[in-house]
Amino acid sequence: MRLPCLPLLALLVLGAAPVGSAAPVPGSPAPEGLYRADPLGPLLLSREGDRVSGHAAGGGACGFEEKRRVLEGQFQGQVLVGSVLLCQTGAACAPERSYPLLAFYNPADHTLSGHVRLEPGCRSAALGEGGALVLVAAGPGARPGSASAAEPVRGTSNPEAAKAAFEKGQRLLAARDYVGAAQQLQVGISYDERNWAAYQLLGVAEFFRGRVPAALAAYEHSAELNPREPTTFFNLACAHSRLKDRASALRDLGRAVELGFALPDEMRQDADLNRLLGNDPEFKALVKRADEQQRAEARRGRARP
Repeated sequence: MRLPCLPLLALLVLGAAPVGSAAPVPGSPAPEGLYRADPLGPLLLSREGDRVSGHAAGGGACGFEEKRRVLEGQFQGQVLVGSVLLCQTGAACAPERSYPLLAFYNPADHTLSGHVRLEPGCRSAALGEGGALVLVAAGPGARPGSASAAEPVRGTSNPEAAKAAFEKGQRLLAARDYVGAAQQLQVGISYDERNWAAYQLLGVAEFFRGRVPAALAAYEHSAELNPREPTTFFNLACAHSRLKDRASALRDLGRAVELGFALPDEMRQDADLNRLLGNDPEFKALVKRADEQQRAEARRGRARP
């Protein structure tokens, strides 16, 4: 089965120059202070030598009381080897349990990223997709109970960290690691909320994960930030088609073509669009108009010296 919305993946991921992984920086700041660990909740990290402990700072999926120790471990280079306390559900599962944790610390964007493997039959609302646990620094000056603790990273501008996370998200998306890509793109967005391309790629990652409503939300945010980008509206049309929303799909496809979308073959070949709109006269008219725009672009290209 053909993957939908592939043109955007090629334009925004494969069209970007690959960037090498950042090496650990000697003497880089240790993971310390307030960290956001959605959906687990904010944690206040403290460090003594190579040992780190994290205490609940209020809120989160498990509702741990403030100052309760939730995370502890020891660093071996850039890897934290330790344990994390989680709430869980399941017929034979204790309400709370401490699980082993391996997490990698990236000093470039001050994140700790790891995965937790739960006991069979157990589920935890404190973990992300596939057991992911990502801790993101809340930024300087954040304190539990402050506005930045409730939404600690939002509004904390860090262009270098945003760029590093965005580029890592691009690489993971190109490698079809959609869960990892979504996590990194969300980190990048937390440092730069005006990056329409990051929301665009987040939508692609969520779409390929089968999370179409989340993809729609990301695409819509991208369109708000940059309402002149035709591929955003093409992908909105793809997502609406997957949800069998004919009116919205035609509306957004029309907007894409109005803005200059000139990839008629993608419109003809996209499985979701054609299942929903293939026999629709308005759809056929939009494909014809995109054809004309493609030919006009080709003529302009030949006319250039």
